[in-house]
Amino acid sequence: MGDDRFHPYIQLHEFEALLYCDLGQLQRRIPGSESAITALAQEVAGLAPEDINEGADTAASKRIIRYLPIYEKTKVRIGAPAAAAIGLPTLRKLCLHFDEWVCKLEGLGEPLVG
Repeated sequence: MGDDRFHPYIQLHEFEALLYCDLGQLQRRIPGSESAITALAQEVAGLAPEDINEGADTAASKRIIRYLPIYEKTKVRIGAPAAAAIGLPTLRKLCLHFDEWVCKLEGLGEPLVG
């Protein structure tokens, strides 16, 4: 864009990848989801959250919807609050691409002169 103020964040896959940092936050928001969340967690064990997307049927949101169909109609109401509850420190620790972008933004600030 040719503007030094423009610093886009391009999510590697989907927003829902961030939710895999703590699937317990989805469980807290979807009653009766304990066994589905356990199965989902087992399916993605060993994958970094930002790497969850091996194809059209295994994208982060598609996996959640497969185990929790209600998420498809409630993702806006559930997803953002779940990500907020996970918290920036955890998201940054587990999502290195996201952390790199946040670090870049942090570096843009001018030091305060006392």
